[in-house]
Amino acid sequence: MQQAIEEAKSEADQLALALGLKGNVHPAMQCPHANHVLQKVVNTLSPQSLQFMIDEIVELGPEVIRTLAQHRYSCRILEALLLRCTHQQLSLILASLIADAVNLCVHRNANFAMRRVVEHDEWSVVLIGLLRANLIMVCGSFFGSLVIVHALQKGPSTGQVHLAEAIANEPKALQKIRSFKHGAAIVDLVARSAGKAQT
Repeated sequence: MQQAIEEAKSEADQLALALGLKGNVHPAMQCPHANHVLQKVVNTLSPQSLQFMIDEIVELGPEVIRTLAQHRYSCRILEALLLRCTHQQLSLILASLIADAVNLCVHRNANFAMRRVVEHDEWSVVLIGLLRANLIMVCGSFFGSLVIVHALQKGPSTGQVHLAEAIANEPKALQKIRSFKHGAAIVDLVARSAGKAQT
């Protein structure tokens, strides 16, 4: 299936192949084999052509969406959709993730999707606000610290500064971050981002 999508002569042909998965997106996302086909679909088709997948995911409801974000295979599909599609297309998925953002940020699998939420400007403001309000918990988690790094690198500039200042002014958060192997790099990034406010 992946090879057939690659070799299809047009996007219309690729979409025709992808629509063979219609009605089975949910189980395919969690399958150790079929998830690779979905990843190929997401990375090949235009965002508009991926709407059938988004619609099926949204129909599952917010709780299932959050469960998919935590699944070892489906988290990658959500991450890819969040990377490629518009925030208008993804509004209900984004809202579902934001509803439990802190717990998802510190989750082994869900943190991948939450890093991509940072890249959706309208939602990143909300997410960064939640990170600031829950610094000790997020900074104390290895996976949460990866979301922090992404927010400091990819988030809106104002959000980067506010988040960095909040971390710089919270000794316990800094102490927890320093305990990670990559902690020194994060602390350096915090210092540089917070320094933007001084210039």
